[in-house]
Amino acid sequence: AQGLLKWVGGIHTQVSGTIAAVIDERGDISRVDFDVASGAGTVDWPEIWKDPVAFDQTTARGAVVDGLRAIRFDDFFAQTGDSSGQAKGLLTFDEVGIGITADASWQDVPMERLDELWPVNLVPPTRAWVMKNVHGGTVPKGSVRLRIGPEGLRGQALNGDEVDLVFAFTDAVATIEPSRPHLTGARGTGHLTATTFDLAVTEANIGALEVTEGVLHIDGLDTTGPSMVIDLVVTGTTADAIEILNRPPVNLDGILLPGAPPLGGIMAARAQITMPVQPVILPSQMKFAAAANVREFSMEDPNGRYNLSQGSLTVRADANSAVIS
Repeated sequence: AQGLLKWVGGIHTQVSGTIAAVIDERGDISRVDFDVASGAGTVDWPEIWKDPVAFDQTTARGAVVDGLRAIRFDDFFAQTGDSSGQAKGLLTFDEVGIGITADASWQDVPMERLDELWPVNLVPPTRAWVMKNVHGGTVPKGSVRLRIGPEGLRGQALNGDEVDLVFAFTDAVATIEPSRPHLTGARGTGHLTATTFDLAVTEANIGALEVTEGVLHIDGLDTTGPSMVIDLVVTGTTADAIEILNRPPVNLDGILLPGAPPLGGIMAARAQITMPVQPVILPSQMKFAAAANVREFSMEDPNGRYNLSQGSLTVRADANSAVIS
């Protein structure tokens, strides 16, 4: 009961409703049933969240069981602004911490609240990457299945089946690489487990380019060296695409014709970037490859000698070379 009281003491709100204790033949409280509602308040559990989590209202129905060492939620609802969530499950308390067996869903959560709501020790590499690189947008719906013991929320590595989270996102803004144009207006779905993180983008823009397909995959989250693969299909003008695809040591502008005005035409390109998941990534740690088809290609020679028009090209490039046909 002492472990339970410690966690309950971190909940700051006023409640109303019914609470009924079941007392056994020895005079001990064996179970406490509750059906309560609250107004605004906060949950201050620093072992789980970095800062207190605020809410506008909640309702909860369930029971304190197992000799007052666990709380069973038959129905839980919370709302903050336009965001809301529902859950049912079991919280267990001991001297190590809190264990969670729960199924939950939520609606209309702004991306700006992820740092507040994402437990600090729940898949830390993915959490760190998302907090650094995702800016703005909304999660209109999502659901999660958690089967985590007390050690799992204190930083111990999780098994793949202990976390299963799926969600949709809209109007997200993301940094793919520093100093490169952001991914904006992103729409799609995501899936997080204890070992992998996947994003599937169905609609987005990079500068003036349209992203018609995008995949981000992070693997090895249960290891010390997780890696990331980003695969994008973009369409747009050749000039805009070249600006995105240019990267040392391959400079497509310089290869085609140094000093030429912006290239003309329409390009459809697939680019793949592979890199480690870590706070600082060196250029030498990034692997890049791209393939593109260009139609209505045009290029002006600044010296007036070789002006091209109505061209059709295929381009393949990686960190070492470029092949243009």
